[in-house]
Amino acid sequence: MSRVGIFVDAHNLFISLGVRFGGRKLDYAKYLAYVSLLGSVETANVYGVQQNKRAIGFIHALEKSGWICHDRTTAECVSWNVGLCMDVVRFVEQRPDVNVIVLGSSDGSLVPLLAYLAEKGVRTVILAAGVITDFATCANSCIEIPESLLEDRQ
Repeated sequence: MSRVGIFVDAHNLFISLGVRFGGRKLDYAKYLAYVSLLGSVETANVYGVQQNKRAIGFIHALEKSGWICHDRTTAECVSWNVGLCMDVVRFVEQRPDVNVIVLGSSDGSLVPLLAYLAEKGVRTVILAAGVITDFATCANSCIEIPESLLEDRQ
């Protein structure tokens, strides 16, 4: 059975899904359940940015559903790319039994991370929206987030 690590850039998915699906948002519980079909989820990390503590309720809901939340204020940094990459590298080094990394981002600047994971023999899956071809072809597989993984319409 595959052992899976999930690393999601919440801001990237918020923007890309908003563009693709007219402002609709990801249902993180559905996302996690979808990824669990790939194997045993060993860690599920989500990286986000918040302003004036407005995301506290959202963060608590994510934590209750099994996500490890990493958040910064906009004053600290808007992008989590380096932090996300370093966490993936550390995780793969500490957990050589993990053989699949799922990236929830369409950010092509993560290509070096995909190359590193390929060198380590770790399979990569991009599960995001609006993924450019050059980035998608660097992963073992790329799945565009289907509408079924979005929050139900209100």
